[in-house]
Amino acid sequence: MTPKEFNNCLARIKRGDNSGLEQIYNFYYEKIVVSAQYELHDRYKAEEIASNIMVNILKNAKKFSYVRNPNMWISRATQFAVFSSKMNVKLEVLTGFDFLSGAIFPESVYAGDNDTLTFRMAFYEILDKCTERQRNIICMHYVHKLNLRETAKVMNISVSTVKREIIIVREKLRALYNQN
Repeated sequence: MTPKEFNNCLARIKRGDNSGLEQIYNFYYEKIVVSAQYELHDRYKAEEIASNIMVNILKNAKKFSYVRNPNMWISRATQFAVFSSKMNVKLEVLTGFDFLSGAIFPESVYAGDNDTLTFRMAFYEILDKCTERQRNIICMHYVHKLNLRETAKVMNISVSTVKREIIIVREKLRALYNQN
């Protein structure tokens, strides 16, 4: 789909003609599913991601300016949705702090201390107080093992911003550790 065709479809949606989504759907839906399924290894979740992207295009078309490269635009939306899906799954199954790989806490913190449950609760409370961007960066860097440059690219921010946000969260966590 050319940029002109894609933007014409968006223009139709902006005017209230929801049939403008049909061409976008026909061209991109299965590509999104295949791309998401490759990363997630789950067809159902991949279809859910593709459907959510289509619904978001329909709901937010008025907010979009001219899209110069629709393929890249859809690809980034898919990457972000896949990342969010992976992050949500990882956060649900995490039971300890091993994803921090000793970068913040010494091994003794999660070696079976009696206060581990209290500490975990406090840890998650601190993560809840972090900004969404800080939580995303921490999860990308420590859970998904992305390096600083990859994390910056996914978040569409500079490497120095990623470093700064990690330092801020580490300081919050160090203060928590020193309290216990």
